[in-house]
Amino acid sequence: MKKIRQLIDTDTEQLIQALELHQVELEMQNQELKLAKGKADMATDKYAELYDFAPCGYFTLSPDGEIIELNLYGSQMLGRERKYLLDCRLGLYISDQTRPIFNRFLETVFNCHTQQTCEVIFSSKDQSILFVHLSGILVEQRGNCLVTAIDISERNQSRLTLQESETRLEKAQKIAHLGSWEFDFRSGALIWSQEVYRIFGLEPDEFNLTYEGFLELVYPEDRETINSTYLGSVEQNRDGYENEHRIIRRNTGEIRFVYEKCEHIRDASGKIIRSFGMIQDITERKLTENTLIENEEKFRNFIQCSSDPIFSFNRDETYRFANDAFARPFGKNPLEIIGKTPYEIFPYDEAEKRLEIVRKVLKTGEKGEIEVDVVDPSGESRYFLTTADAVKNDQNQVVYVNCVSKEITQLKNAEQALKESEAQISALLAAMPDMIFILNREGIFIDYHGPLSTELYATPDSFIGRSMFDVLPEDIVNQFFGAFEAAFRTGEVQLCEYSMTLPSGRQYFESKVVAFDRDKILTIIRNVSLYKDTEELIKIKNSDLQRINAEKDKFFSIIAHDLRSPFSGFLGLTESMAKKLPNMTLNEIQHITLLMHNSAAHLFRLLGNLLEWSKMERGLTLFQPKTFVLMPKISDSLIFAKEMANNKKIIVRCKIPLNLKVFADENMFESIFRNLMSNAVKYTPKGGRITVTATKNSNRSVEISVSDTGIGMSKKLIDHLFRLDTQSNRKGTEGEYSSGLGLIICRDFIEKHGGTLSVESLEGKGSTFRFTLPEQNEILN
Repeated sequence: MKKIRQLIDTDTEQLIQALELHQVELEMQNQELKLAKGKADMATDKYAELYDFAPCGYFTLSPDGEIIELNLYGSQMLGRERKYLLDCRLGLYISDQTRPIFNRFLETVFNCHTQQTCEVIFSSKDQSILFVHLSGILVEQRGNCLVTAIDISERNQSRLTLQESETRLEKAQKIAHLGSWEFDFRSGALIWSQEVYRIFGLEPDEFNLTYEGFLELVYPEDRETINSTYLGSVEQNRDGYENEHRIIRRNTGEIRFVYEKCEHIRDASGKIIRSFGMIQDITERKLTENTLIENEEKFRNFIQCSSDPIFSFNRDETYRFANDAFARPFGKNPLEIIGKTPYEIFPYDEAEKRLEIVRKVLKTGEKGEIEVDVVDPSGESRYFLTTADAVKNDQNQVVYVNCVSKEITQLKNAEQALKESEAQISALLAAMPDMIFILNREGIFIDYHGPLSTELYATPDSFIGRSMFDVLPEDIVNQFFGAFEAAFRTGEVQLCEYSMTLPSGRQYFESKVVAFDRDKILTIIRNVSLYKDTEELIKIKNSDLQRINAEKDKFFSIIAHDLRSPFSGFLGLTESMAKKLPNMTLNEIQHITLLMHNSAAHLFRLLGNLLEWSKMERGLTLFQPKTFVLMPKISDSLIFAKEMANNKKIIVRCKIPLNLKVFADENMFESIFRNLMSNAVKYTPKGGRITVTATKNSNRSVEISVSDTGIGMSKKLIDHLFRLDTQSNRKGTEGEYSSGLGLIICRDFIEKHGGTLSVESLEGKGSTFRFTLPEQNEILN
């Protein structure tokens, strides 16, 4: 019994020890649990901070679109506190026009089990709107979806601003008229822009565009110069050239003046392969220049025929110019005097006397006078009053001195000579195209010489004797008074530039102001509007030329890329066959030849599209519409498309009324339908469907549509379908190539018929291309 009790005590002690040990372990586990809970609480707090203060909205939605949970930013986007948004439908805060998009998005998220995106507009209680990008994914275990909302309002506004800028640029480009051309040495191809045809008075379809044809349009006397200039720049390996020449408009025989500038493009070896150029019609400017030259010649003739000795000195004291009246007393002609010094004509003392005033004017730039006498061949002395005046450059430096002599031998003769001189000067002023005003220090108009044209702000009888402030705008008067003050202070010519709104429109003027007779001002005003307009036109046309060249470079890079792909396939496959043919099986050879066939087919289609596009751009595509039954033509055009469709197990269905007719060019129609069917097969995966339908519209036209269940397109891709300056082509569902030219050809052919081409597409849902053709002969050529 004692032994049993000892055993019980021993077991009890062991049990107590075991319990104590277990208690220690429990306490340790409890401590670890507390630490783990602390870390979990910390992680939960961090998650809550990240969730609430994320820079985008997070929503947890039920299948009905009810908000189960959302973060702080999400509630701010909706413009309400979070507690009022729970259990509300998110669709209530989406604009009416984008709510259908959201409903389709939510349905797709719960049905497709893949991440989906869309763009909608949030409309808050305060009527403010946000453009939002939504991204959603299904949480299958919980039966709800997680949606992320990102504010894209700023990006959307930037896109709208860019579109507005592009629209303004397009309008500005329509105003400018600057032609561009391109010549390829390798192919001999010459390309003109539409503006070049307009300059030459031609239509693209009435002119065989070649280099020789261009030379025939050049004025006969200019052809050899133009040809040698162009070929010489190539032979001498120059970067380009520029020149002015005349052309003849074939239809009217009119002679026009043009300015041409060219730059050469070289290949990697430095050889010139292409030439790019611009051509500008400068007829109006040239006519103006010729008029100025004629006026200058008239002025020279007037000076030459003047009875007063008129001459000028260079800075080296040699005669720069002399008229007959100056040379005649010495028994010489003007050519015998020009280039000589006074020492070679007069005695030393007389020469020094004359040069004294010339040196003073050269030094000071101020006008001077001197009285001299000349002994004529008959021995009679004649006395003259000579006025010397400085001619300065833009840097206000004296470049030469003009001298005018007046004979004062007898008072009556002097008075008569003065009257004749005044009459001659008046005639000169009347013949000059500039407007000349004389005013006093107070700005009162004293006299006017010049044309009585619309360039005058008021008629002379309404401003002679009146103050400038009573006639002209105040800002222009203040500008002139500043020039008057400077002219009186410095004695130098002052320049004023200003613009005014006249009955003929906004005009720009340049005025030279000089002080004379102590309290009088002479101002010569010239209308420079033509030069201002020409400068602006050159800037606009240079910008237009840069854009056109950039678009062409982009288009050529796209074509080069599309041509490289099939050729790369050919090179790779032929290299593989050349190296491995003896060891290849029949199946491998058949597989390679099939790939080569596909590359050849793509290359053939691409070259066909390029040929059609080239003929269309050059106006060589014949347009011969006629009436035909639609169904047989579609059946013939479907043969090739059905073969492609059968390979991909695509079902093709036609719903065409048997007797439905259209009025169209058969070749163009086949090209349009073939391209649309080829695209439908190309972008429809195996097992898909293509449906062709045709219906008669109420406006006596026929609408034909090609619908597929293919991969569809985004809105951005649709916007780029018909543009050459962006690469919109992509591979088909089986890797088929695409050049992007087919749809451009379709659009131009359809518009040739007076029809329209439209596109409807959703990514993953398929595409529908619709076009219209006239039912009867109502095409306007």
